[in-house]
Amino acid sequence: MTSFSRSIPVCVAVIIASLLSCSVTQTTGGGGTETVNTFAMLSNGSPASGAVVRVIDADGWVDSVRAGASAVIETTLADKDGRIALRKQDLDRNVNIQVDHAEQGLFSPYVNTALLENDTLRLEQYASFSGTFDSSVTPLTFMLLAGSAYRASASNEGFIFNKIAPSAFAVIGVGGTSSSQRIVTSGAVTLSPGAISADTGLNASFDRLLVDNFESGVGPCFLEKLFPCVYGWYAVSESGKLEWDKINNYWKWLPFSTQAPLTCHSFISMDPSSGSGQGSALEFSAALDSTCSIPYATAGIAFRGCNASGIDLSSMKSFSLHARGNGVIWIRFETLMLDSTTNHVSNYTFPVQLTGVWQSLTVPVDSMRILPAVQSPGQHPWAQESRSVIDIEFEFSKSTNPMNDTLHFFFDDFYLNGVGVDVLRP
Repeated sequence: MTSFSRSIPVCVAVIIASLLSCSVTQTTGGGGTETVNTFAMLSNGSPASGAVVRVIDADGWVDSVRAGASAVIETTLADKDGRIALRKQDLDRNVNIQVDHAEQGLFSPYVNTALLENDTLRLEQYASFSGTFDSSVTPLTFMLLAGSAYRASASNEGFIFNKIAPSAFAVIGVGGTSSSQRIVTSGAVTLSPGAISADTGLNASFDRLLVDNFESGVGPCFLEKLFPCVYGWYAVSESGKLEWDKINNYWKWLPFSTQAPLTCHSFISMDPSSGSGQGSALEFSAALDSTCSIPYATAGIAFRGCNASGIDLSSMKSFSLHARGNGVIWIRFETLMLDSTTNHVSNYTFPVQLTGVWQSLTVPVDSMRILPAVQSPGQHPWAQESRSVIDIEFEFSKSTNPMNDTLHFFFDDFYLNGVGVDVLRP
């Protein structure tokens, strides 16, 4: 795994192979309503004259990959004073800014170009990133650093990216033919200025969906960076909810009711932690308060934004992750019909007794059962329910954990085996 930087929780997006070959066109114009003027500066304070500036569609990259079209909205050059004139984008359009100079660059995700007026884009020393795969079964043609114009050729020996602007990226593999490209969620990397980073265990399987390995930040889910329709990591107790504010980059607490008794508070927190390898993991902590009427604590991700009926995981063979901690965690695949029928009580679940050492878990789908057992699998078979999975949650239940104890769940490298990125088509 790559090293992890807590200071850079970043949202990212994917672009296609043709981005690097797009033509450079000089944008002109003054400070009118159609143009935004900003400046590019090298780390020593001198103008980044001649720097190539790309404005990339942050939300439309997956469609670009599938369609074989460029996600670059605009390409221009900095003049001799480092001045850049950019067209204003729609206020509701998210863009990524990539600036490349001889030995320095900048990558800034989810930017409103109107806010760049008279701002200064400060470039930093390039980093490099190389990788090999944990399997050579799947032939990949090239690799992308999501949301950017960075591309590297891939082979069975691996790949290398040179001269990469420091940032956090999802690592995407592309294979197949030019008319039928397939996408692999290979991994993630966080690069600091001048870093030389390598990852020797990247995913290369089209049918093994990486949900998150937390290498590009703890907050937004890895899949959310590729598919904005995926709702990022959250945590819920009876008294409120934690969710990631990706604009301001912090965990935001949303109480359910200001009238709730102060003594009733199921403590929850979500933090970065030391991972199962050399990288990072997510820590979910909770204390179930016995004074609450229904004490519980849950962390999860939701797919309702991609499809109100949920996503189809009927081809999933198993799921896998690394885990440690204390207490019993219920890994729950919540489905539209079963969740509704049981009033959010029961879903297909696998209970894990956590220990203080890392466990590598691979759980076949036929090992899951409906918990609490208020409905039988015969009434709601997994083959049917799996076609409408609305979210995946990790729950500390009052029925299997002591009240008022502080519980911890550390997890990493969460995969769904047997499915690919197409399950997340809106």
